[in-house]
This record gives sequence, structure tokens and C-alpha cells, in this order.
Amino acid sequence: VSWNYVETSPELDIAGYFTKSDTVKNKAALVKKFQNAMNKSLEYAQAHPDEVRDIVGTYTEIDAKTRATMALPKFTSEFSLSAAKLLGEAATKYGTLKKQPDLEQLLP
Repeated sequence: VSWNYVETSPELDIAGYFTKSDTVKNKAALVKKFQNAMNKSLEYAQAHPDEVRDIVGTYTEIDAKTRATMALPKFTSEFSLSAAKLLGEAATKYGTLKKQPDLEQLLP
């Protein structure tokens, strides 16, 4: 199975979460709980790839044989700046973006 994320970079992030600065300031405990829960889930997913593959089968029609060999993302709480740069270059090259994104502004 070809997967454009892995072919761009095996380190490419497939998701990210953000909130307003007011929420960070006024609901710091909630934000911290969310971060902790996300980090725990990412660590679990990284350590249990077979369970990840099984769960994928609950919301897709991907058969078990394909799921057993499909590439999985790296589940991590840190963004890969180099992978994001590659994605920005590809998006610019293929016309999705008019100019390279300012990753220093976008990423933590």
C-alpha cells in the first residue's frame, strides 16, 4: 500500500492539536490534562502497533492482511521540523501553497 505520508518522510506528523492562547491561560489545568492524555495515548499506540492495526479495522474497510503489513505513522508528541519542511516544499512544488510556510511561526 502506497502511503503519501511515509513516502514524503517516515517522520511526517499526521495530526496536531492547537487551542487559543486564552484557553491556555485561563484553563491551564484542562490544557495540561489534555496534553497528558494525548501523550499517554501516543506512547501506547507506539508501543502496541498490532492493536493500532486492529482498531483501524473498526472504522475502515481495510482487510486484516493489508492492515498487518501497512505502514504506521510514528506516534510521538514532538513535531518533526525536517519532515514538515519537506511537506512544505512538496506543497509549494505541486501548487497547493504559493510559498513555503513559516514553520517557526506554525510549530511549537
